[in-house]
Amino acid sequence: FAQTPSALDGFEPDFDGSVLAVASLPDGRILVGGQFTAYRGRPTGPITRNNLARINADGSLDETFNPNVNGAVRALAVQPDGKVVIGGDFTGIQPGTTTVTRNRIARLNADGSVDTAFNPNLGGTLQPQVLALLVQTDGKVVAGGTFTTAQANGAATASTRNRLARFNADGSLDATFD
Repeated sequence: FAQTPSALDGFEPDFDGSVLAVASLPDGRILVGGQFTAYRGRPTGPITRNNLARINADGSLDETFNPNVNGAVRALAVQPDGKVVIGGDFTGIQPGTTTVTRNRIARLNADGSVDTAFNPNLGGTLQPQVLALLVQTDGKVVAGGTFTTAQANGAATASTRNRLARFNADGSLDATFD
């Protein structure tokens, strides 16, 4: 049987704040979301990582992945195509030099860049947050949290969705789910 990695064999990731969500990727890497600003694990740490990081199977930081999220990442879901849906209380992601506005939910490409085709908006309460995510087999995304409104890609107005909403794979609001 395979031995579980431990600090004795080098698996020693460390972050300077709270880890709130983790997700396993098919290739053995691990996504880590939370409320932190740095990875402090061996052998390289500390390295700035704002609220979302990807670590290799051995616990080292995957330095090629740096979405730079401006608020806590509280939920993660991995799609079969390798894209990642993140939820939390953030309002922007800056994987390069430009911040992309994303309100509490976003989809990232496998390289950490923002998927520009998916841009819903969750809000409505004093402190809206996404606390749970699920990607269904048909590609629809279910989000749960403290929000009371949901706005589809490019929609001029928001619809009432009290703490649970479902979006189609293209980011449009699923009107059949209310």
